[in-house]
Amino acid sequence: MTLSLHGVFVPIPTFFKENEDLDLEALDQHIQFLANSGVSGVVVLGSMGEAVSLSDEERSKVIERVVESKNKYNPNLVIIAGTSSQSARNAVAYTKQAAAAGAQYALILPPSFYRGSITDEALIAFYTTVADQSPLPVIIYNYPGVCQGLDISVKVLAQLSKHKNIAGVKGTEGNVGKMANLAEKVNSEGKQELYFFL
Repeated sequence: MTLSLHGVFVPIPTFFKENEDLDLEALDQHIQFLANSGVSGVVVLGSMGEAVSLSDEERSKVIERVVESKNKYNPNLVIIAGTSSQSARNAVAYTKQAAAAGAQYALILPPSFYRGSITDEALIAFYTTVADQSPLPVIIYNYPGVCQGLDISVKVLAQLSKHKNIAGVKGTEGNVGKMANLAEKVNSEGKQELYFFL
């Protein structure tokens, strides 16, 4: 069962102590503040969440603490977890880890390390493979600024939106017109509901 993604979702940082250990108490305090601010949910381990700097164990600890804190302060908050990786296999593993820790949606960047090999067909294959195996609904994260300029086309996003386990698109390319074009295309093709994040 998926939860509504209407409203404001706040990306949160990962907090560290001086020695670079996780500061889970500061994270708890931050969630407490957000839980009473009127937001609908939080994005943990997104592009500002230091996920690329964390071990697999630390990733789990961060998500678990966010879930524990939201249950304590506002059980209605929706948790979106970044589970990006350069391979579909590892993105699925991160998504399973996030689901086990209590996240409700997965936010996934496209692979971009081998930028020259990432064709439309490769993107469709990657997201289809992940969505087929993901225990969580998937939100495609289109962010050219952290993906070597890779900007997923409206054509590809519209095709991927037909997948029953793809719930939304987070457009961080700064192109509102593109998102409007995608929304019109998706609606005209009969997708029941696809969420858009700007």
